[in-house]
Amino acid sequence: FGSTCPVMLGRYKRAVTPAAKVALPDAFPVVYGPHIYLCKTHAARQEMLADPVPLSRQRPPQPAALHRIVVLGAPKSGRSSLAASVAKDMGVALIDACSAVRDVLSGISHLSATVKRNLRTGQPLDPMLV
Repeated sequence: FGSTCPVMLGRYKRAVTPAAKVALPDAFPVVYGPHIYLCKTHAARQEMLADPVPLSRQRPPQPAALHRIVVLGAPKSGRSSLAASVAKDMGVALIDACSAVRDVLSGISHLSATVKRNLRTGQPLDPMLV
């Protein structure tokens, strides 16, 4: 759970940390099994101590960092299916090269006009665009 309070996670279904960059004594730690859980409040600590099993078995929160996953493989090996499945399971957006290019070309912007002009005339794209 990292610094996420398991009681608040179960209650609000989102990560609630004890406080940003606080020292351990300012949080309300609970040792259960091989883990240390940091609770946000004294009341949350008491709730965790009263019944730790369901709170310790819930799914940990998703990390706050951006996910960047690249799926590589041979043609017709299921890259798109795997990428769609991973994106769905993780709850993140799926971006593939073909749809990104289609979105740029379908738009009305300086970028889309530049790319369309270069494609029509056979000129290479500006290295800054690639």
